[in-house]
Amino acid sequence: MIDVLRNNLTSIKGVHVENNGRFSAKISHQGKRHYLGMFKDANQARQARVEAANRLFGPEFLHVSERE
Repeated sequence: MIDVLRNNLTSIKGVHVENNGRFSAKISHQGKRHYLGMFKDANQARQARVEAANRLFGPEFLHVSERE
C-alpha cells in the first residue's frame, strides 16, 4: 500500500474522495502543489499521480507499490 494516511479514505497518497464522490489527485513538488484532476475512480487518479511522480521525481523515486 502507498504511504497510508489516517485522514485519507482512499489509502493512496495524493488521492482523495471529494464530496461529489469523485476522486481528486494532487502532488507537491518544490513547495508547490500541483492539481492533477478529478477522476471517476481511484485507480485513474492513482495512475495520474504515479505518472506525475515519475515525471517530476524520476522512476527511481517511486515507491515500490507505485511501480507498474
